[in-house]
Amino acid sequence: LTTPSQQKKLTLATGAIGSDSYAYGLSYQVLLEEVGVELKLLPTQGSLDTIGYLNTKKADIGFIHSGVLEDKKEYDFESLASVYSEPLWIFYRDEGYSISYLIETTGKKVGISTTNDGTYDLMQRLSKENGLVENIDAIYLSDNKSLKQLKDKKIDIFITLATQDNQYVQELLSDPAIGVMSIKRVNAYTKKFNYLESLNLYEGIIDMYKNLPSKDTNLLITSQNLVSNKNIPDELIRIFLKKVKIIHGELSLEHLDTQINT
Repeated sequence: LTTPSQQKKLTLATGAIGSDSYAYGLSYQVLLEEVGVELKLLPTQGSLDTIGYLNTKKADIGFIHSGVLEDKKEYDFESLASVYSEPLWIFYRDEGYSISYLIETTGKKVGISTTNDGTYDLMQRLSKENGLVENIDAIYLSDNKSLKQLKDKKIDIFITLATQDNQYVQELLSDPAIGVMSIKRVNAYTKKFNYLESLNLYEGIIDMYKNLPSKDTNLLITSQNLVSNKNIPDELIRIFLKKVKIIHGELSLEHLDTQINT
């Protein structure tokens, strides 16, 4: 049986320190402390890593990208809420021409984010669909190292899942020497992968003064979801989700409303 003292403690598996999910975890932590719930943050390398921590009960709740559990039916976690979206950013050194298809990464040195391994999982799926699994010259780096190597011309392309407010995304969007891929077949991907959606990032929508992005850009987006083990007391889950809703507002929280009100 769970004791009252245990009921006031939760462990949340986030992405790496500095990731968007870790930042959100810090926000949850502050709000939960106000109501006497201790939230321990457990930084991981992302969705794939988080699955292991949840499965071994080292974490109670974790952030997992949509689609990651699709072919992993052996895991029986409770879905709590879809809390925010992350576009797939494909940045490249602008050498006078744009790229619009993943096949155009052939022959390029590609840095794939390890700050959130959901990027790795999604790129494996997209690469397989494009026949690139054996042809992509990929190295796996943290976002800060990838940004530096892209600017230093040690890699040609940098791919990451992150919110548009992410500091590395903002820095690369502001760099006139760096382009961001506008995906031509975005609608085809959303039909093939039901956990992906399309996003038209209109010219100037991120920053009117700097005109970021400098042109309309088609992106793929996936959602970050909160999932939990099934042995967590319902009352503690309700308290947790009420604080999550304060941080994220109404967006994409239909399931969350059900969890809070039942």
